[in-house]
Amino acid sequence: MAYSKKAQARYDNTNTTGLYLKLNNKTDSDIIAYMKTVDNKQGLVKQLIREYMAKSVPVSAPDCTIVPVSVPDKYMDDLRKEAKENLMTVPELLWSTAIGDMPWLVNKHRT
Repeated sequence: MAYSKKAQARYDNTNTTGLYLKLNNKTDSDIIAYMKTVDNKQGLVKQLIREYMAKSVPVSAPDCTIVPVSVPDKYMDDLRKEAKENLMTVPELLWSTAIGDMPWLVNKHRT
């Protein structure tokens, strides 16, 4: 099945995000050399990011799908205070709040 370039561009614009990684030939030569040996560079990068993300999930929410959260600085003091009152870390507080407000974040089928 052949797709037109216009249709593909429309799909890409709606459904994909491109990211750019700039490596220094001198200081990142080990990474560059290794990546030249990898057939599926995109797959490797996504796998490594997902592994890193999985390690950053609070212990209290191990079954959660990873959702990056950015909190404006003006709210951090309040979050730290509330987390301390609840004997939690800020990430644990954010996860528990997210799970309470958005139960679809929990992925029970994750292996």
